[in-house]
Amino acid sequence: MNGTLKKESLLSQKIEVEEFDASLAYDVDERPPWFVTITTAFQHTFLCVGAVLAIVTVLSDVVCADLNDPVRSILFSSSILVIGLSTAIQSYFGLRLPVFQGASSSFMVPLIALQSSDTWKCPSAFKESNMTNLTTTNISNSLTTNIVYDRLAELQGSLIAASMFEVVIGLTGLIGLLMKFISPITIGVTLFCLGYSLFPVVIFLCKAHWGISFIGCGITVLFSVYMSHIKITIPNCKRKSEKKSKPYPVFQVFPVLFTLIIMWVVCAVCTKLNVFSNDPEDVSFKARTDVRSKVIQDTPWILIPYPGQFGTPKFNTAIFLGFLIAVITSVIESVGDYIATARVCHAYPVPRHALNRGIAIEGIFSVISGTLGTGHATTSYSTTVSLLGLTKIGSRIVLVISGIIAVILAIIGKFGAVMTSVPDPVLGGITFAMMGVLCSLGLSALQNVELRSSRNLSVIGISLYFAVVLSEWQRQFPNSLKTDSDQLNQIVKVTLGNAMFVGFIVSLIMDNTVKGTDRERGILKEDSLSAENKQTLLQDDHVTLRSRLFDLPFVSRLQKSCKPLRHVPFLQPYIESHDVTDNGSNQYA
Repeated sequence: MNGTLKKESLLSQKIEVEEFDASLAYDVDERPPWFVTITTAFQHTFLCVGAVLAIVTVLSDVVCADLNDPVRSILFSSSILVIGLSTAIQSYFGLRLPVFQGASSSFMVPLIALQSSDTWKCPSAFKESNMTNLTTTNISNSLTTNIVYDRLAELQGSLIAASMFEVVIGLTGLIGLLMKFISPITIGVTLFCLGYSLFPVVIFLCKAHWGISFIGCGITVLFSVYMSHIKITIPNCKRKSEKKSKPYPVFQVFPVLFTLIIMWVVCAVCTKLNVFSNDPEDVSFKARTDVRSKVIQDTPWILIPYPGQFGTPKFNTAIFLGFLIAVITSVIESVGDYIATARVCHAYPVPRHALNRGIAIEGIFSVISGTLGTGHATTSYSTTVSLLGLTKIGSRIVLVISGIIAVILAIIGKFGAVMTSVPDPVLGGITFAMMGVLCSLGLSALQNVELRSSRNLSVIGISLYFAVVLSEWQRQFPNSLKTDSDQLNQIVKVTLGNAMFVGFIVSLIMDNTVKGTDRERGILKEDSLSAENKQTLLQDDHVTLRSRLFDLPFVSRLQKSCKPLRHVPFLQPYIESHDVTDNGSNQYA
């Protein structure tokens, strides 16, 4: 009787796997037709444009780049280049799941803190040249050489050093150990504080024209929330033997892209009709579409970013600490996205070696990003998970092509220049909606946490309040903790003024020191099967095939002849008692 129930239970779980796979148009290791591959890849690529533009705009202002400075288009192209390379390598050699790598918004927090620092405020000479567009004067050239490049060099060295932490924890397998101390409470508090910390960016971008920004935010919300259920029939991505068309919620998939195009056209019309002021000293001047027209003219058609393009990297302790916290936050985000992607592709649980390898790849390309001077690391994008669920295309080759498309667009210099000419209030409206969603992601991380527990309410509430109060205190009274050391003053401002850092540290300490059960903290056991049932289920050929999705090709053959490779934490375990194939070994058997 018990044996029959066991077989029925295992069979039902196998049916669930087959039903889930049937719902995918193309599985992880399948290759869709070229038309389907390219169109789907373009969707993934353009979803990252809005976030990259926002970070590049903030970074350019932090380093005092002129509105018509070609540095802006170089930074955009460099970011897109790293994103493309990271996505292609991550999807095929890293995690080996369809994961898109984008610019981490966590890095806007330390950048904003730097912008409010006395030592990083732009000189008055810069402001004058920025307003009058004197890009050919000696003053402007001197500023570009002595301020913009010097500051980018400091950001480069600090980002390289901070990203090495991610490389180390990935290659050594420490990420698995660190995740034991990070519960959904810490993740939720950190993500919420991240979204909260970025409100100065929204204000800065929207202040040029609040009307345009509110309209753009409204359109984004209209498409992504109110019209998300509306489906339009587009060419189907399934095989020829099935139906040729299927309705998709295109407004839910492309709200940012649609809003960007619509509001860009609106601003262009208003610029043509002189609705916005043409006086550079007027706040509405940045709402015009011709503000950065000189950037498009001066930028070459072919632009190839290269390491050290802004000079020799320099190191700044305060920036390093801010970037280090941003790196830790991006790691937490990425792990969550790995798990979500694995669930969509029915490849859960993610084996530890794939997790280690994925984080290591992100760290390596974050170091490369630092050498290019982009001022941010790469991280997994949550929007990719949603797009996978909508298109039903889980093929990793699609993300590889998406990365290649991003590299091509990065090399086309004019594309980067055109994208950096998007008016600030247009970006402000889109960022307004995106940051709201980011805060809600933090709240959604608490869905399995027992919120009726006084223990959890205390940890969450105190952590959030510490983050808000300390960061606002440092913002309003920046000289309250002034010492004789300028370097120490900068460290204090960057750390205590970073709500994300304060929330992360306080929640991490309290959550691991205040007594509470795993269930109370939201740490749930994903597999309720007994060890015997799990072993029986995993010996099934279908599930064995799923587990091998994470294995690097030909590595198991090398492990057979080279025993030290069997103990590398980012390579699949070698099981000597089983046959080894070209695709890897069954590490779960």
